[in-house]
Amino acid sequence: MKALLLLCLLPLMEALPVKPEFWVDDLLKTWSMAKITVRHHRLGRNYLRGFPRGSWGTVLFPVLPVVPSKNLADDYFKPIFGGVFDLKTTPEDSYAEFRTAVKKKFCEGNDKKPWKCCSPDGTRSDCENVPDNAKNLMNTLIDPLQGMPIIFLYQWCTMGWAKYDEMTDASIKKDLRSKLEATCPDPCLGNPCRRIPLVNNTKICEVTGSFENDFKCDCESTAEWDPYLLTCRPKNPCLNDKYPPCVSNNTLRCIAADDAKVKCLCKSEYMGEDCSLERNACFERLNKSKTTGNENCRVHLGNECHGVLGTDSYNCTCQYGYEPLLELSEDNCFARRDPCQTFYAISSWNKNAIDLSKDEGSVLTEDEDWAAVLNGSNPKSYIMHRGVTCMNGGQCITSADMSRAICLCPTAMDGSPLFSGPNCEIPIGTWSAWSSLSRCLPRDCGLTRYRWRRRRCLNSTSREDLLGLGRKSRSINNELLANYTPTVRCAGTSEEVLPCDPKDPCMILRLPGYMRGEILNYGTLYYFGVITAIYLCGSFLSWYVFANPIIRAIEKKKRKAAAIVIHRASPIMPERL
Repeated sequence: MKALLLLCLLPLMEALPVKPEFWVDDLLKTWSMAKITVRHHRLGRNYLRGFPRGSWGTVLFPVLPVVPSKNLADDYFKPIFGGVFDLKTTPEDSYAEFRTAVKKKFCEGNDKKPWKCCSPDGTRSDCENVPDNAKNLMNTLIDPLQGMPIIFLYQWCTMGWAKYDEMTDASIKKDLRSKLEATCPDPCLGNPCRRIPLVNNTKICEVTGSFENDFKCDCESTAEWDPYLLTCRPKNPCLNDKYPPCVSNNTLRCIAADDAKVKCLCKSEYMGEDCSLERNACFERLNKSKTTGNENCRVHLGNECHGVLGTDSYNCTCQYGYEPLLELSEDNCFARRDPCQTFYAISSWNKNAIDLSKDEGSVLTEDEDWAAVLNGSNPKSYIMHRGVTCMNGGQCITSADMSRAICLCPTAMDGSPLFSGPNCEIPIGTWSAWSSLSRCLPRDCGLTRYRWRRRRCLNSTSREDLLGLGRKSRSINNELLANYTPTVRCAGTSEEVLPCDPKDPCMILRLPGYMRGEILNYGTLYYFGVITAIYLCGSFLSWYVFANPIIRAIEKKKRKAAAIVIHRASPIMPERL
């Protein structure tokens, strides 16, 4: 409010005529002000938080002379302010030199001779003819009491902070900073950092100049001070040297999507969010549009992917039921093997017998080559991958996607199955004839009577029948079934219980269930006997203790009642005269 009022009054102050004699009297006096600071000056209190930026050359601090000259405005003030700032002197000494320079310029006539109005001996004359320099100084400095000190402070503070930023000596900078803070405005006045976001300590504010908003707040580690926006602006995370988001040696470029999200462009040998991992094609490809090795190997189905670290290559190890699809250029496990098929492969290769026939020129047969592998005469190391084996003539049937297989067991002429189990390994026997029915029990009485009969499970499939049902050669099956003892199972039950006709109830003395339970419950009998004994003992003891008193009380009561009856029955004797 004061600054606004000052802006309104300054044009009036400029319009008011200030007599040259007033300037001469003030300039000829010895300056006796103890402190020349913004805080100690009445007009300077309007700039406690800093001078308005861009105010030099305005109505606040005019610089244009009234009488034009060939020099520019800066050149006009340059001789006056040339010796104002000196590191070796105090602001008070600098202001004294400034007054001396203003006095010299003010009292210089147009003919370069001293102006007679500035005569110190009191013989003033020619005060009506004001020289051009005096007119210009009275116009720019406004008045010697208020305008000249504040203009000096403006120049001294702005020049001082400019010198401070150029210094490198720490001790000299510290001494100069103490002078600037004691003399110039304080932009940190009022704690402007308290409402700024991302500030670490709101009580820490650093002055950086003499203008308004020339301050710096203590920002958090993830932010930096922006002197133009006057806020703590988040740092570019890619420029964080202490905690870099990307491993620099493994990264081509770091891209900051925003203040928090960072994308690291890794070199071809590395991968990961921060490029810290060697490239493994099983997890990440150099070309992001390509499928990973884990996807091509179908690891989620049990297959394995082995990546060559630092490269974009990998190898698949297909497990049982899967094989590479040869139409694809990259290793994979997309093809499904027939789970009913038995195939052979070299241990170091992932090829089936059909592939071996193309490479080696022969196919392994069950009776010759596989036997050679078993006895060691075949130099190559083969592995047999056996499919689902259906025993006893069962037929292996696969699903459409070859993910499942079941054995369809053979049946008899009437359609009943001859074998059961996942591999048709359990023969199903036949039942013998039922035995004769037993006699009904109970025999002569009873509402509920029953009888039973039994039968035995027989094995209807002989060893010769088993050999005939198999698809293997008899020589191999004879070796396999030499000690074969089939487990015979028959469908159904081996015993039946049938009801008989009811008869009259049997005459048997039977107590109710709760009574039989109480009698046969020995724990209940024990407690019952103990309680009964305690009850009897207590009764006898009570009779022994209280019997005599009770008898005496009863007899006494009887005698008293008899006396009353006798008294009432006796005649009344007449009184003597």
